[in-house]
Amino acid sequence: MNNSEFHCEMKNSGRMSFAAIWIIFVFMGLYLSKISKIQIVGLADEWKTGDWLINYADGFVRRGLLGEIALFFNSLWGCDLLWTVVNVKILLYTVIVVFFLLLSLRMKIGAVDLVLVLAPWGFMFDLNDPQSTGRKEIVLLAVFIFYVYLQTFHDHRKDTAFYRRWEFWFMIAIFPFLTLVHEGLTFFFHFFLLHLVFKKKVLSKNDLISFLIPYIASIFMLILIYLYFKGDAHTANSICLELQSRGVDASVCAGAISSLGSYEFQITTDYAKAFVLPIVGTIAVLMCYGSWIFPENFRRCFLMLSLVSLLPTLPLYIMAADWGRWIHIWGVLMFVSIYSNKPFKKLNLSGWSLSLKMFAIVVTSFYLFSWKIPHMLWKTDLSNVRFYYPQDLCGWMKALL
Repeated sequence: MNNSEFHCEMKNSGRMSFAAIWIIFVFMGLYLSKISKIQIVGLADEWKTGDWLINYADGFVRRGLLGEIALFFNSLWGCDLLWTVVNVKILLYTVIVVFFLLLSLRMKIGAVDLVLVLAPWGFMFDLNDPQSTGRKEIVLLAVFIFYVYLQTFHDHRKDTAFYRRWEFWFMIAIFPFLTLVHEGLTFFFHFFLLHLVFKKKVLSKNDLISFLIPYIASIFMLILIYLYFKGDAHTANSICLELQSRGVDASVCAGAISSLGSYEFQITTDYAKAFVLPIVGTIAVLMCYGSWIFPENFRRCFLMLSLVSLLPTLPLYIMAADWGRWIHIWGVLMFVSIYSNKPFKKLNLSGWSLSLKMFAIVVTSFYLFSWKIPHMLWKTDLSNVRFYYPQDLCGWMKALL
């Protein structure tokens, strides 16, 4: 390659990166605007808001930490409980958007990365199914993206003792907090370690210890919560009475709060069938993406670790019906873990024929705009379970705008 060809390739690469950054900024701005409107419209939703208002009115109970904090500020300053929850959620979404954009600037987002940002299991998951938005996993996503962004500034060449690492103290503070926010988040903590392995391509003893101490403490908390603090109908009633005494309508208690004492879920073949395509469409594409990003000598390890990362999440699919949410969380965490450790790789189309380029555009468009993931199936949906939940470009644009 002569100097003029090299200069031309670098110029085209710079243009592509600039275009991708421009697109991602516009998309994330529209995403934040729409997701904020959804939270305001669902101000008194029994699931999207009710889960955040579970508190310790009847004593310690799972998922009650944020609700108790909201009650504290209500007592201290008279803050409206519903608007406090909505404002916190919008703040968390803002953290997700801002630090993801900052990460994109550092990583020099390209065309392939952009496709995955727009994928149905990613940010569009929330917009395609508004009932899935504003759930407590946004706390985990905000914390993880912030953590990953901080890691881009850290030099990992020195293997310091675990107690001298900022990651250790970060995780030892945040893991118990997230467990008390929602015990289901604990099943995704391994991504904090997985990201580090993807970054260093090796795992040292101090890396493992700095993760295992806070992780084991969180697992211990999780077991205690499930054994002694799951809550029951009496707990739900006490929480609801406390909220009503503070001006919250009783209808807010009809979803997440009442489920503390009565929610049951059983897996059926039909239910699992509805999520085969989302699971395959998420895992397969992210594995191909990682195989393209990482060097050949790490590829086999990456594929093995990706499959292993699914195992800790399996209990969620047994205990709760929100399979779409679990796919979404795994997909976003895995994408961010890969994306934050990539070199800038340009998709070189110079050797592609016109027909091959057109085929790639058609396949990409089909992947982005032709399907979506429901966050769960309601009992009324089980009589007409579908293998495929269609979307189209008009529906995609309507969801975003």
